[in-house]
Amino acid sequence: MTQEYEKLKKIGIKSKTYIKEAENKGMGVFASEDIKTGDVIEYCHCMVLAFRENYHKDPVIYQYAYPGDDEVSDEWTNHGRKFLIPLGYGGIYNSSEKEIYANAKFRTYTDDKLIIFTAMRDIKADEEVLVWWSQQYYDYFIKNKK
Repeated sequence: MTQEYEKLKKIGIKSKTYIKEAENKGMGVFASEDIKTGDVIEYCHCMVLAFRENYHKDPVIYQYAYPGDDEVSDEWTNHGRKFLIPLGYGGIYNSSEKEIYANAKFRTYTDDKLIIFTAMRDIKADEEVLVWWSQQYYDYFIKNKK
C-alpha cells in the first residue's frame, strides 16, 4: 500500500467528486472542483469476489467489477482474474467514447482491496470524470444502450 494512502487514512480524505445524471449514460462521476493532472481523485475500498473471472456469467458483474492486479499464475490462467467490486463512486465512473478522451485512470490493488483513481489531465469543476475500459466494453455497455 502506498505511504500516501497510509497518511490519508489517518487524516481523512476529502471528496473531489459528486454524482449526477450523465447524458445517455445513466449516473456519472463529476469533478466538484478543479483537479490537476496526477491528483488522486478517489480511493475506493473494494470487495474482492470469491469466485474468479471464469465463473461469473452475470453481465452486471462485468459492467461494475474491476479486474484485479493478481499476477499471472496457473490459477489465473485456469480460472481467470480476481474481480473487485468498488465501494464509494467506483462503480459509477463511465468510460470515455475513445481512449484518447479519458481524463482519468485507475489502478487496482487486490491484496489491499483498493482501487485508486487518478487524473490523467487537468479536469475542470463540473466536468465528467471518464476512464477507459476498452472498445469492447464501450460498445457493449454504453454505445448499444443509447
